[in-house]
Amino acid sequence: MKGQKYSLIIAFIIGIILIISGLSKAASFDYFNAIINNYITLYPEIIATIIIVSELTLGIMLIFGIYLKITSLITTGLILFFVIVFTFGLIFLGIHDCGCFGKVKFLNSSPVFLYIRNAFLIVGSIYIYKINKTTTQVTKVPIPLYISTIVIVSIAIYMCGVSSNNSTLKNRNKIDKKIAFNDNILRKYLEVSSDSTYLIYLFSYDCPHCINSFGNLLQYNNKKYVDKIVGITKKNPEAKEKFMDFFNPTFEIIEISENEFYNITEEFPVSYFIKNDSIIKIMTGEIPSAYFLNP
Repeated sequence: MKGQKYSLIIAFIIGIILIISGLSKAASFDYFNAIINNYITLYPEIIATIIIVSELTLGIMLIFGIYLKITSLITTGLILFFVIVFTFGLIFLGIHDCGCFGKVKFLNSSPVFLYIRNAFLIVGSIYIYKINKTTTQVTKVPIPLYISTIVIVSIAIYMCGVSSNNSTLKNRNKIDKKIAFNDNILRKYLEVSSDSTYLIYLFSYDCPHCINSFGNLLQYNNKKYVDKIVGITKKNPEAKEKFMDFFNPTFEIIEISENEFYNITEEFPVSYFIKNDSIIKIMTGEIPSAYFLNP
C-alpha cells in the first residue's frame, strides 16, 4: 500500500511539472516554435502544438491517477525522446536551449540540470509503471478529469493564439507598405541615412538556419548590393568564438541582451531591407542568395 501511495504522490508531482511545462510553452508559442524550427522546418507549428497538448494531457491523467501504468509508460517514452532530441541538438547543432518552459527563465536551466531533472522524471515514471499492476486502473473522477482537460487545453490553445498574434514579426517575406524606420524598435540600436541602403540581419550564433544563411549574407556584403550590413544578435560568448573563427564577418555585429533580442523577435533569422529611411522588405527564414534577390 505504501508503494501505491508513493506512486500517486510521484504521479501528482510529475503531472504538475508537465502541466507547467505545457502552459509555459503555450504562453510563448512563437519562441517554442522557433526552437522546433531549429530541428525541423516541416510544419514546426503542428509539432509544437502536439507536444504541448501531449504534455497537458499526460499531466492531467497523472494528477488524477488515470490509467497510471500506460500513462507512465507513455510519459517515460516522451521524456526519453526529448532527451535524445536535445542531446542531438546540443552535440551536432549547438542548441543549448531546450525550450522546456518557454521563455520562463527561472524555470529553464543549464543542460546539466536539465538531464538531472529529466532523469528524475524518467525514474519516477518507471517507478509508477512498476507499482501499478494493470493498464486499466483508474480512479473514479471522470467528471473532474473531463472538465480539467477541456479547461486546461482550451487555455493552452488560447495562449498559443495570443502569443502568435503578439509576435513582433509575422512569418512573411514582404510587407504591404513601407514602414518608417524611426517607427520600428530597431532604431534603438542603430541610425540609418536616407541616401543609403541597409540589410539588417537578426540571428543567433547557435541557430543552424542562421548559420546556413550566413554564406548568402556575405554575398550581399562582398558584392556591395547594399551600402551597409548590420547583424544583431543576443550575447553568447561560447558560441560567438567558434562562429567568428569560421566566418570572420567584416561587417558590424551588435550584441544585445537575450531579453532585448526576444523583445524584437521570437523568430530568427530575420532580415530587414531598408531604403530611404524606410523598411521595404522583411524576410523571415533563411536569407536567399543575392544572385536571386538583388535589392
